Amino acid sequence: MTLNEFDQKMWATLIEPDTKMHISKDMLHNGLMTWGRDEIKTVGFGVSENLALYDLAIANNCDVIVVHHGISLPPTTLDRLTFNRLATLIKNDISLWSAHYTLDAHSVLGNNAQILKLIGATPTERTTWEEAKYGAPWGWVGTFDTPTTLNAILAITADHFSPKTVTYNFGPQEISKVAVISGAGGPSNQDILAMKEAGIDLYITGEVREWHQEMAREAGMNIIAGGHWHTETFGVKALQQEVNNWGLDTVWLDVQNPL
Repeated sequence: MTLNEFDQKMWATLIEPDTKMHISKDMLHNGLMTWGRDEIKTVGFGVSENLALYDLAIANNCDVIVVHHGISLPPTTLDRLTFNRLATLIKNDISLWSAHYTLDAHSVLGNNAQILKLIGATPTERTTWEEAKYGAPWGWVGTFDTPTTLNAILAITADHFSPKTVTYNFGPQEISKVAVISGAGGPSNQDILAMKEAGIDLYITGEVREWHQEMAREAGMNIIAGGHWHTETFGVKALQQEVNNWGLDTVWLDVQNPL
């Protein structure tokens, strides 16, 4: 497969009619960031681009690296860290493909849809309360056919979320409706009140801040913060499985982060 063919298949896989118009609003890049060798045989997958990830890709003879968090380019002069990362990719003729918003929001392969699948909930609608802040809907809401409990969900996620997972058990004991925004999805006061208004019993995200504990208590909301890195492995791994069907070799580039 050529790099151009790979790029086209990636876009065809990730673009959905109701999210296409929002991609340009993303603060991180979506699509090819560097252009390497033209013939693609092996594709590496990971959450965040960094030198450790690149070293693993080189060791596994990857032609392309697909990540959720691509290079955050400075507005003017390249700093030394960014320069070294770009230089490593260029020197080794490796392409970098970044899927940020496209992989968070995807209705099947996305981080949020995949987390709902893991815990046995059915995705029913996109989240809307964060759209005023970010200009786009990032998460998904799901429902359970039979109500469950927070402890039952934590038992399912224990092997998939961070060992430093934070849990706030301040909401209903019976959980029927859950919202998921992976990564840096810590809610504002307005967000958590909108969730309550929408009948959300549990909110799953990647990370929370100091003030979220008492916010959750006062609002009466259950929250699981399963780690930014861990909650954003889901979409990249689902995408890796998809690319496996394209006749390419794939490898998971495991540079873990407990946060």
